Amino acid sequence: MKCTGKKYIPVKKYIAALLLVCLFVFVACGDKKQASDYRITDTSTDYGLTASRQEACNLLSAGTVIPRLDDVNTATNSQGSAFQSALVINETSGHVLYSKQANRKAYPASMTKVLTFLTAMRCGQLSDTLTVSENALRVMEGSTMAGLRAGDQISLQEALYAMILPSGNDAAITIAEGLGGSTEHFAEEMNETAASIGATHTHYVTVNGLHDDNHYTTANDMYLIFHEALKYPVFRDIISSKTHTGSFQSSGGLKRTLTWKNTNRYLQGSVQSPSDMTVVGGKTGTTDQAGACLVLLSKNARGEEIISIIFKAGNHAALYKQMNHLLEVYGQNR
Repeated sequence: MKCTGKKYIPVKKYIAALLLVCLFVFVACGDKKQASDYRITDTSTDYGLTASRQEACNLLSAGTVIPRLDDVNTATNSQGSAFQSALVINETSGHVLYSKQANRKAYPASMTKVLTFLTAMRCGQLSDTLTVSENALRVMEGSTMAGLRAGDQISLQEALYAMILPSGNDAAITIAEGLGGSTEHFAEEMNETAASIGATHTHYVTVNGLHDDNHYTTANDMYLIFHEALKYPVFRDIISSKTHTGSFQSSGGLKRTLTWKNTNRYLQGSVQSPSDMTVVGGKTGTTDQAGACLVLLSKNARGEEIISIIFKAGNHAALYKQMNHLLEVYGQNR
């Protein structure tokens, strides 16, 4: 199955309808209780891509947080602000706990692959068989790879593990070519996916996050993308796995297996989270331009889910030090 783009709402076609919907949204959905001041009701014009009044009501009552303000809680922490932008949200209560320049344009590096995952789930089935091309192996020298070979036959599910755990760029391209026909077309589908969930300040041109000046997102948008991906049980399974042994066929029909390790240092055990926080999983990203990045799902002492995001820390040590500080200071808040 390949992406056609038909399942997404064409943004331009419905802009006029969106404006009309916004005139009625508070009247039609006024009885819906909101858990936070920073809700999609505040930004429906900017983010709520709805094709009907009923769809607008459903979207408003879905409980998705759309952080609007850059500085919900930006008191200088004791570690300093050694990152470009960051966001911490209590996913259970829907409250924004911390935000620093969350609307600022940022390079996501391999956090891009969360949107690659989300688009793949909308385009294909986990049982779909993909063929690894020579092109999938032609990536920038030194970039992370899953160890696939040209001609390998791999299921979408195994390819998703190969893309996220070791951050395999070869797997990301294989998914894009198998479901979208080309990386260029699949990147367009990714942008359609982002727009359909309200991540309208995201524009991707690659499927793996290798740097391009025109490939960017924001901390707010990354939250929306990650939030949506978490609705898929397989995504939670993947990001919470320390390792995974994938099984697939070589070009000659022989069985191949590869064991992939999670790039997340919390999952590796080389970094410990604060004692009252349990890390579930997330996605890392690193390039020279993006710095060290991480989007993370954790649980606090009450079992509430916390999503925390950091863009452009100076290095990996600084990234995890800052992430731990955010979790320690804000993770227990409601």
